[in-house]
Amino acid sequence: MTRLSRFWIRQTLLAALVAGLIVCCLSPRVWAAPEPTSPPEQEAQEHFDKAVVFSEQGLFAEALVELRRAFQAAPHYAVLYNIGLVYVALGDPVQAITNFKEYLRQGGAAVAAERRKQVEQEIVRQRARLGSIDLRVKPDGATVSVDGKPLGTSPLPELELGVGLHALTASMAGHESVARSVALRGGEHVTVNLTLPPAPAPGELLIRCSVPDVAVVVDGQPVTRTPLAQPLLLSAGLHQLAFERRGYTPTARQVTLTPQARWKIDCGVRPLAPIPDALTARLMVHTSVPGARVTVNGLPLNTSRLPVGRHQVEVRAPGFETWSRQVLLRKGEQERLAPTLTPLKPPSREAEAMASRYRGWVWALGGTGLAFGGAAVGLGLVAKHRWDDYLRHQADLDPLLFAGQGSPQLQEQQAANDRRHDAAHRWELAAVGAGAVAITATTVAALLYLSERDSVARAKRNAARWTLAPTGCRATW
Repeated sequence: MTRLSRFWIRQTLLAALVAGLIVCCLSPRVWAAPEPTSPPEQEAQEHFDKAVVFSEQGLFAEALVELRRAFQAAPHYAVLYNIGLVYVALGDPVQAITNFKEYLRQGGAAVAAERRKQVEQEIVRQRARLGSIDLRVKPDGATVSVDGKPLGTSPLPELELGVGLHALTASMAGHESVARSVALRGGEHVTVNLTLPPAPAPGELLIRCSVPDVAVVVDGQPVTRTPLAQPLLLSAGLHQLAFERRGYTPTARQVTLTPQARWKIDCGVRPLAPIPDALTARLMVHTSVPGARVTVNGLPLNTSRLPVGRHQVEVRAPGFETWSRQVLLRKGEQERLAPTLTPLKPPSREAEAMASRYRGWVWALGGTGLAFGGAAVGLGLVAKHRWDDYLRHQADLDPLLFAGQGSPQLQEQQAANDRRHDAAHRWELAAVGAGAVAITATTVAALLYLSERDSVARAKRNAARWTLAPTGCRATW
């Protein structure tokens, strides 16, 4: 920035201080610079003074911030002129033109003719520093950004940008983002085509972790915490995973996902050894069932010292239903649990009766299948005999028919043999039908038999667990 340009900005800011901020709030007859009389005027005065100082130092970005704050505190059209000049100094002709036009529109007849002419000439000069881009994005609906600033969704009207290099970016859900750099010259018109290819199908990452509240970090960004209700959907490619929780050793994993593939991974976190006192809590579990097994986050509870935070506690014992609860342990506190285990119900008479009915159906259907299977064999033998008889008679008649002997007696013999053919076909169909019934009945009987065996096995296991359940003792962890 030249010394002349800095002097120009400074002088303009000083002029706006008198003609903008003070005149806008006082009577038009007072052209001196009296002290502001209202809080908004005083606030605007402070911001404007800062803007003058920043402009003298060549800090035009900071001066722009203060001018906008001054305009917000005490709006006046004259400040827009100064904002436009700062944008000129910053090399942003688009914003400079926008603020100059708004200055002329809001000022109207209050803008002196000489000043209006100067502003219109400056607008012409700034237009010479503009280029235009006809941006065509496929498909429609993509989010478009220019130099990191979102502009909207495609299709967009023609873009007017300052001369220089600009970064165009288009993105859309389900598609890969596309970026393009475009260099513009003054008055140049450029057409840019951006086509967003469909994004590859994501891969699934199934995370297994028995410890709750473990932070899952993917490529340096926290995305969720355990437990996960469903697999993570990640783009295909290499990913860096990290699993973190206070009081536990952090772990890191690296996975390479392919489209539509499923990858299983264990978080692998374990409590610190030893656990720092600042992260320690205590858990005591008491149960009246000897032999009960207590686990915390899937691991046996061998000590009362645990890291602070949430934990999943389970108690299992033969003959009892599993007891499960999630507890929150706080620093320095001791949590005591006294779970009451519910005995498993003994096998009911209804289950035994159902198994007995299953066995009855198995015998009935199995017998039916065997009966129809035997019938199918017998019918098949009869059908074979009938077919042999038909073929033997037809072999005797064929030479006479081919010799052209069409006597009434020969025709009667052919008709009788045709009836043998129809009878053989009916016996064959009966054999096929009986075989189908036999196969169906036998299949259903086999399925019922397997189901009955499974029911009986479950009843026996429940009975064994129920009869092994002792009571009246106390165990402490």
